[in-house]
Amino acid sequence: MIDMRWEGASGEKLTSVAGYNAAFNTTTVRLQNADGSNYNPATAGAATLVFDQGVNQVNTFGSSFDYALDTSFAPIVIRGEFVYDQGSKVAEVDLGKLAYGDIANAMTMQDADIFKFVIGADVTVAKNLFISLQFMDTWNLDYVDENVQYDGNTQSYGKFTANPATLGLANGFKKAEEHQIMYTLFLSKPFLESDAMRVNNLFLYEQENGGYWNRLDLEYSYADDILLSAEWNQYGGDEYGVFGQFANLSNFQVGIKYIF
Repeated sequence: MIDMRWEGASGEKLTSVAGYNAAFNTTTVRLQNADGSNYNPATAGAATLVFDQGVNQVNTFGSSFDYALDTSFAPIVIRGEFVYDQGSKVAEVDLGKLAYGDIANAMTMQDADIFKFVIGADVTVAKNLFISLQFMDTWNLDYVDENVQYDGNTQSYGKFTANPATLGLANGFKKAEEHQIMYTLFLSKPFLESDAMRVNNLFLYEQENGGYWNRLDLEYSYADDILLSAEWNQYGGDEYGVFGQFANLSNFQVGIKYIF
């Protein structure tokens, strides 16, 4: 998580306080010392906006199931995984505070409970072609999306939960989705004698921005102790999406692994 705060020239913590001036119909922000007095940069030195990176404790509870279903087409395994995270931290953006210059309080980290689940189905067809389909949902149970107003300003501003993976100046501090939904399709098939070569393809689709990541990889057992591999990663979709932002980073990789 990332927290923003002001520090004085000597490293002391400062508090940003907003105040509305009715005579001039303006809102200003001033920095205060711990004792409540105003911080004076002319005598105390310039203040610094500090970004603190930290971690917090999250309580995680989970469960899973799988069920084998015999059908006339092929045996199918239905499975599910469920996770409840208590005390996660999410970014919350207040465009109103940003508009009048309260930078330290325009983006804050808030507690949120997150429920994640995956429902999938696995099947093997055509003798040895493995197919796996998944539906994944990350649900923010404390999602915020509202409008706020401040003294002297009749304009409403957005206050919302943001996704750190896509948040940025270029997209106007884009809000997150309450449900971040993705779909996956995984294919795997062995080839050659003794299944010496295996080809896999994993496709992930992001519902929010139409983004995708496709990974095609090949593994070949050249010898009992040597494994050769090649991999192609293709990213696409909205440039401000989880995957679309990496569109120019699509890549090809080769590798060799020696087992001893």
